[in-house]
Formats: sequence, structure tokens, C-alpha cells
Amino acid sequence: LDSDALYLVTGDNVRRDLGKSGIVRGNLNFHSPDEYSVVLFEDINDNFRDFVVSIADVTAGFTDEELAAAIDAQTYLEERNADTESGGDGTTAFRDMVEYGAPMMNRGDFQVTALAARRDPREATNSGELPFQLGVRMSDRTSGREFRFGIGEGALALSSQDGFGLFSDHRPETGGVNPVLGFASGGVYGMAGYRAGPQTRLNFGVSTQVQERVYTLPWSGEERSVLDGMDPYQASALFGEVTHAFDNGLELNLGYTLLLENAAMLGAQGTGAFSFDGGTQTSAVTVGASGDLPMAVRFDASATLAITRTNGFSSGVLELQESPVSTAFQLSMTRQGLVGDRDALRVSVIQPLHVESGALRYTSARITDRETGEMGVTSETWRLGGERPLFAEVMYGTPLFDGSTQLSMYSRFELTGDQANGDVSGITAGWRLSHEF
Repeated sequence: LDSDALYLVTGDNVRRDLGKSGIVRGNLNFHSPDEYSVVLFEDINDNFRDFVVSIADVTAGFTDEELAAAIDAQTYLEERNADTESGGDGTTAFRDMVEYGAPMMNRGDFQVTALAARRDPREATNSGELPFQLGVRMSDRTSGREFRFGIGEGALALSSQDGFGLFSDHRPETGGVNPVLGFASGGVYGMAGYRAGPQTRLNFGVSTQVQERVYTLPWSGEERSVLDGMDPYQASALFGEVTHAFDNGLELNLGYTLLLENAAMLGAQGTGAFSFDGGTQTSAVTVGASGDLPMAVRFDASATLAITRTNGFSSGVLELQESPVSTAFQLSMTRQGLVGDRDALRVSVIQPLHVESGALRYTSARITDRETGEMGVTSETWRLGGERPLFAEVMYGTPLFDGSTQLSMYSRFELTGDQANGDVSGITAGWRLSHEF
């Protein structure tokens, strides 16, 4: 079939060409994509014929599952092969965003610092973008006030839990730490915080993301759009959080995130008849806890509940029948000094963002009488969700020979879920040994 010759007819009897229509899935998974269908038409001289096509066939993405899994695994290996000596004192700390600061001004307790850090390796850097993160932090040690702005991973910059220091902890595809904020992470961000009491702190912030849906041809370096006619993904998020530290070392935090996506829903975008033009708003509540356990074990936990709404899409065929409700959580246990004084072991259980319930209604024209060729308007409900993704991850790192050598081992494996939800299918594992001469 020639996709450029196919078209669908909306409920308002408007013809929409298929060649200009499609969906990039993002984190919007259909419960039974092979069972949900659209009716397409093709003109033949003065007549036409129709086809019933599954929604899976109009969803942009990899068709080779083995290739997709290999690419995800390679990304994971690249990320985990970073230096584990990120504690700043020669100890092992599982942090990706090690910031390099340069004082710009010191006046008593007031300090202004310029910051730089590496970017998330999973995030594509398009032409004209900075290949690293930049920021400025202004803080007053006496009052506890802090103001920070920059360009980069806003989800990490706004996080109050130091135990979640990996890029993957905050991504909607791979992590369970407020992934709603992760949708709007990677662009310009700003935050302000102050002490509301001796052990209570309030933080407020905004984070943005503008990302071109492009891929680069390896032999020419040319950038091409994943789906022709698709605008860049744009999202912004407002974030507020209160954190309280108890005398026994337990720390609790409660946060609220409002995500605004322009012509998108949970990272998914469409073009033509499947456009999400009109945008969506996602409200999320996040609860977190950190504390010390016996045997020198430190735990960090986070759970998020979100609901997505819209004022309506202008595509003419899609509407939100049931507002999607999504969840995510992550529990990480870290043991410092497992074998030596400077090694560490981290074990995590992760549920990335998962749509628990929700539905889209698809309305279009199709042939209702095969004998007369009469057409009528019908609707179909597309349930959202799929199998719950659940991952386990184990990481170990240690310095050797007075810190001149670093050894790290890591493994991530899928407990439940399908490949549509999974960042890494099956098991991915590796080790790294580095030595400084």
C-alpha cells in the first residue's frame, strides 16, 4: 500500500491524509494496540476502497524489537560506565551529575557560584545546543535561602533526595522518582528555597524542555525528523516541595508537580488526524522518604500519583474519554563500606511511569452498509495501560590501589512488563575497570 495515497475521514466528514498523520508513542502505551483499529480509504478512479489497520501500524517507533533492545542496552552500558568515584572524598557515590563549581562572588555568608556538569547521555543533543549543563547558584548560609537557575536537568537540580543522583532515576522511561517532572527536564530551569523552620525547608521551581524529535544519519550526520510534520516536543512544569528532617535521621518530603505539555500527552505526540493539539495538564503528588537503617544501610524511597486532563484536542478524531491515572515508585538501598572503607553497594526496585487507567475515544467515518456503500460515524474506545513495568538494579563500585583504579559492576533486569514499556528488555549487565597513570 502507498501510505501517501491513504486517508481517513473524520466524524465531521473531513478528509485527512494518512501520510501526514501518525503517533510517536512516548510513555503513552495502549492496552491492546493490535486490537484497536482505524479505517483508511484509497481512491480508485471514481470509487474507493477501505482498509482496517491496527493502531500499532500508525505508531512510530522501532519495528525491530531486537534492535530496539540492543540500542537501549547500549545506552545503559554507556551510562553505567561513568566514574563511580563521585563522593568528592575518594569514596564511591552513585551520582551522575557531579557539579564543578567556580566562586563568582563571596560577601560574608552570601555566595554566588557558577556550576557546570555533564548532560544526560540518553538525551539527544541537537545542532546548536550546549553539550553540557550550566547554572548559577546564589545562597545565604545564615538564612538558608537559595536561588538557582540554569539550563540542564531540572529534575535533578530540584530534587531534595541525594540518594537519587542518577539520570535514570528521574527519567519517565527508566526511573520512578517523580517522572512527571522528568518530562520537563533538560531545558531552562529555576528554583528558590528557604528554611521555614530549624528542620523544615520549602522549595519552589520551574523546569522546561524543548526537544526536537529527530535522529541522526550515521553516515552523513544529517538530522531527520522521526515523523514528518511533527513540531518539537515542548513541556514546562511547576514544582513545589516541603521537606522535614526528624531527630532520628528520618527525612520526609511532599511535593506537587503541574506538568503542561504543548500538543502532547505523557510524552506522546501526534501529527495530522492524531494530533494532541490543545495540550494536556498533568497534576502529580510525590511522597519521598530517606533514612538510615541498621548495618549502615541508607534507604531512599519515592512514590508518585498523577492524573492527566485536557481541554480537548482539535484533531477531530481523538478525545480523552477517561483521564489517565499514572503511578511510579522507586526504592533504593545503599550500603557504604561493604568490603572496604570506600566501596558501596546500591540495590533498587523501580517502577517507571505506568498508566493505571485511562482511555481515548477515536471517532471517524467508516462503511456501515457493504451493499450500498453507505458510510456512518462510529466510535471506538482505546484503553491505555499495558503490563506494569518493574525493574531491579544492582550496582557496586570501589576504588583500588589508593584510588588510582576504579572497579564498578552493574546489572539491571526486568521483573515484569513488556518491551513497549521496558527501557532494557531482559537482563543487561557489565563491569568496568579504569586506571589513572
